[in-house]
Amino acid sequence: MVRLLYWLRHSRCLVILDNLETIMQTRERAGCYQPGYENYGDLFRLLGETNHQSCILVTSREKPGEVGTFEAPDGTVRSLTLGGSPEASFALFSSKGLTGSQEEQQVLGERYGYSPLALKIVAASIQSLFAGEIGRFLTQDTLVFNGLRKLLEQQFERLSKLEKTIMYWLAIAREWTGISQLQNDIVPRVSRGILLEALESLTWRNLIEARAGQYTQQPVVMEYVIDCLISKITSEMKNERGF
Repeated sequence: MVRLLYWLRHSRCLVILDNLETIMQTRERAGCYQPGYENYGDLFRLLGETNHQSCILVTSREKPGEVGTFEAPDGTVRSLTLGGSPEASFALFSSKGLTGSQEEQQVLGERYGYSPLALKIVAASIQSLFAGEIGRFLTQDTLVFNGLRKLLEQQFERLSKLEKTIMYWLAIAREWTGISQLQNDIVPRVSRGILLEALESLTWRNLIEARAGQYTQQPVVMEYVIDCLISKITSEMKNERGF
């Protein structure tokens, strides 16, 4: 670390750490490292506390705890959630050879929250299954399948038991839900502090949306979670009946 810090101070360097979530602990609160990788936390803490003239760029589906601690809108440590836009989505549809009215393109973009990755995956499926016709895909009324399902499975399996429970209740509610309502829904009851920790963890994993103390999910995430809940209930019923 000392040698790295020397070069960061004496030269203008750009260091890119890609896919940091691969060294994060699964089924624990977001921001925790796997055994053997804890030194990354020490490194990020040192970089956040030390003056230097370089830039450290980290890409991850999960925010490291040190970034959450040191980040500030006008500070030297900042985080940016990469989102999409209608304009970028329409350009992606065109580059993938998709066809459809402006309204159909807008509906497709909204269903996936204009997520560039999600739309890139689904665009490939629309091209192969529906000859690139957005309208024909929309009539299927199915958001989650193939590559997108695999991506969501990977993210969902990283969650703790409480985080999964919160995801189930948010999907059932299908609308913005407050902390008090979630605390009443969850059985066995959890303390307000533990619930807040889990909600923050889910926001760090970019699986829920937050607005003034209320939370919800994007449509594609909500559909996936509902499918998971149905499968879970069906499996439990079969086990109780001895099937």
